[in-house]
Amino acid sequence: MHDATTLTLVALAALLCAWGARRDLRLPIAVTLGGFALAALSVSAIAGIAFVPIAALVLACLLIAETDRRHHLIPDPMTLALLALALAMPFGDGALVQAFGGLCLGALFLAIRQICNSWRGGDTLGLGDVKLAGAMGAVLGPTHGLIAVAVAGVATITVIAIRGRGDAALAGAPFGIGLAAATAAVALIRVLSP
Repeated sequence: MHDATTLTLVALAALLCAWGARRDLRLPIAVTLGGFALAALSVSAIAGIAFVPIAALVLACLLIAETDRRHHLIPDPMTLALLALALAMPFGDGALVQAFGGLCLGALFLAIRQICNSWRGGDTLGLGDVKLAGAMGAVLGPTHGLIAVAVAGVATITVIAIRGRGDAALAGAPFGIGLAAATAAVALIRVLSP
């Protein structure tokens, strides 16, 4: 991918995140854009432009996790930012693999949501989680996306157990935190592994 295309996609992701962070976290747009610019410049100088999307992904995932922690929602602009970043990832996955990953994880989470809602009679998994799972699949591909979902599930269950709040799952434990963190972690591991 050309450097100009990569930087354009990262800039689009930064703008989408800044919009979502302004609306949901009350962060000034300049602060969010400044964070993305600083990360892009630092990573570009150290590792090259090809790794700038990974830095942007980590920042976007941090914003998603914080928004979900505060409000139990995952903003659509931030999910769209992940989709933009999926097109710039340095993993070498083809567009078909990314599309298949997004479709697989999105469909899996939608099916789980529908089954749980009919079984429990309420929203047990939000549509934000479904959309985030689709974006995760596009970013990481189907195999690594499923690994990230497993990591997120174990991490979320562990946090609930440690807190001693077994009823937190019933009250709506924010799964997006684990999904966002696992996406960033698996992407970092994937880019750093030989």
